[in-house]
Amino acid sequence: MLCFRSFDDGKADARSLTYWDFEDIVPPVPGVRFDAYTIEVTIERRDTKTSADHVISRWTCDLKAYVNGPRPANLPSEVCWMPWIGYSWQGYWSADAKVTYDINNDGKGAATWNITGTPLW
Repeated sequence: MLCFRSFDDGKADARSLTYWDFEDIVPPVPGVRFDAYTIEVTIERRDTKTSADHVISRWTCDLKAYVNGPRPANLPSEVCWMPWIGYSWQGYWSADAKVTYDINNDGKGAATWNITGTPLW
């Protein structure tokens, strides 16, 4: 899940929620499912609905320990929170994200998954 939020005090942030069903993967090496797992979240702004996006802020979270660790009993997800940024009501704002992951011992190396961006605000 990807979310962009803006507030009346002139701040905004973006966050990405990762949920992993640990029972669906049998780790090739005990405890090591992924050699890498990061999420990069960006906040973007454009002047009009049809103009190009301009990246305002970018934040990367390393979730390798989460996807390789034991499944938490009461928190089956991990949130990548971007720090607050200054926000104005001018233009159109959105958030995008991409996941870069490397499955342990699959022989394919790192792969990238682009998450569908949020609607324009």
